Amino acid sequence: MTEQVTEQAADAPEQTLYERIGGETVVRELVDRFYDLMELEPEFAGIREMHPTPMDSSRDKLFWFLSGWMGGPPLFTDKYGHPMLRKRHLHFPIDSGARDQWMLCMRQALEETVADPALQSELYAAFLKVAAIHVARDLLCLLLAFRLNLGCAINDIAGHYFKFFHASTS
Repeated sequence: MTEQVTEQAADAPEQTLYERIGGETVVRELVDRFYDLMELEPEFAGIREMHPTPMDSSRDKLFWFLSGWMGGPPLFTDKYGHPMLRKRHLHFPIDSGARDQWMLCMRQALEETVADPALQSELYAAFLKVAAIHVARDLLCLLLAFRLNLGCAINDIAGHYFKFFHASTS
């Protein structure tokens, strides 16, 4: 009997993050709490300034994006095509401070809306990887500027940076 239960569990498809979080209702609660915190808490003023007033369209876009990103309905992709996160955020001054504000705001929203602490941590780690991409773009531009001034090989600088960056985010 135990073997049969084990085989059934192994054959069962793994749940998506979307299913594990609680589907549409909890994803919407997460997004709404995230933007509520951004509007209410002074510590998030820097990232709040990057959004339009009112933030309804930002709320909708993040909800649509997260739905598909977590394995649910691809709402954002259906409306706008591939997310192209870096391209869509190029005009924002995203530095490590903005990243940290965004991550702190998201962490608080996760803690307040997602019941499972293990899922909170898993989602936070996944968000951190996505957020790091935006800061890495700015650092690579800075490295290129150093290369032009210092005459050293950009590959050497970038290689050292990525070794450090990978070690600090692992």
